[in-house]
Amino acid sequence: MKRYLAIIDNSAIPPNVSHIKDISEEEFLAYEQSKQVVDETHHLMDLFLIHKLNFHEIFDFQTEDINEILSDCEDPMNIGNDKYTFLKVEINRLLFNYLSSFRMFTDHCGRKIKHRFGIKSQDYIDFKLMTNKMFDNIFAYRFICELRDYCQHSGIAVTDFALSKQPKFVEIAFQFERDYLLEDKKKWKSAVKSDLEKMDEKFNINPILNDHFQAVEKLSEEINLLYQEKFMNALKYLDNFSRPYRNQDTLVILSESNKTELGMQLTVHKFPFDLIDKFGNGFS
Repeated sequence: MKRYLAIIDNSAIPPNVSHIKDISEEEFLAYEQSKQVVDETHHLMDLFLIHKLNFHEIFDFQTEDINEILSDCEDPMNIGNDKYTFLKVEINRLLFNYLSSFRMFTDHCGRKIKHRFGIKSQDYIDFKLMTNKMFDNIFAYRFICELRDYCQHSGIAVTDFALSKQPKFVEIAFQFERDYLLEDKKKWKSAVKSDLEKMDEKFNINPILNDHFQAVEKLSEEINLLYQEKFMNALKYLDNFSRPYRNQDTLVILSESNKTELGMQLTVHKFPFDLIDKFGNGFS
């Protein structure tokens, strides 16, 4: 199979392709391996960003959206059934997004690290030890782990809220209800069930979400450190490989395969120039 560096001019139809130089199998393999490391690392960064956005969306809903939603209520302490239902449904929708993105992030991290470094590697062992330690030592972390499964199979998480009228805004406190959550005791591991039994009858969701997000943020930072050397080496290789020919971001590798009646079939392999530029001075 023929492979070569090229510049694609997309302003023309069909696009013009300018051949630069042929690529050996060894060079293409090195490109693929480096690109895979970059894509994998960036994938995990993106998953944490999704989780972070879901976290902020929950708090934006409580601090900003709520006042707009209740702006047409003459008495914010008597909002009516429609708005009551909407608020309860919406907070559970936002919370489930948060729970799901957390599970997706940790599951993907575990699989990627195991595949990249090996199931018996110290890197994978350290990842498992870190998540187990968080589960054992941080109530919010183990509660959210279990709450995700509870919401997936048994019930909704937030079943009550309280409104209080402040001079310039309405304050809302969404709450978990201990007894409601414990109705299906089989869905909770013993440690979390014991935690719940010690909680107040109703407890605010925000402190738990804050504590949990701080733990996940720390986990993300540790995973970034784990990938840092491989990620930077991969970016450096791709930058060095492409730099002599990089007059513009349309530099690609083209692979020719079978020739058909419509012409030669081409596969386009792009360079992650946005990440090369972003992380050129170091991982952050």
